[in-house]
Amino acid sequence: MRIDQVMLGQMMGDKAVGFYSVTTRILEMDCFIPMAVMSSLALALIEIRKADRARYDVQIQRVFNLMVLLALAITIDPCPVCAPFLEALCCSDAPQARHRCDHKSPTYLGIVSL
Repeated sequence: MRIDQVMLGQMMGDKAVGFYSVTTRILEMDCFIPMAVMSSLALALIEIRKADRARYDVQIQRVFNLMVLLALAITIDPCPVCAPFLEALCCSDAPQARHRCDHKSPTYLGIVSL
């Protein structure tokens, strides 16, 4: 078990640990998406570089543009959708998270403010 979950359980209780666990899983999925995209494109980029350097430069720029768009999509504050998502996944105690989201909490999915 993660030490952060143990400490949170001692300070806030099991319900807070449940919300924290769900949100950390969501964050882990967000990190997986860019890695999967780069892994799937890496071999093609290597082959293009061997064949034509000018074409490689164009393709690598497109990949970087895609990664920037992915990063923006992942890092935009998801507060307008976090409470209904947690409500659907966990239980009906997510209005507490909705309250935080209504105040434009800067934390990603309200993790820090649990």
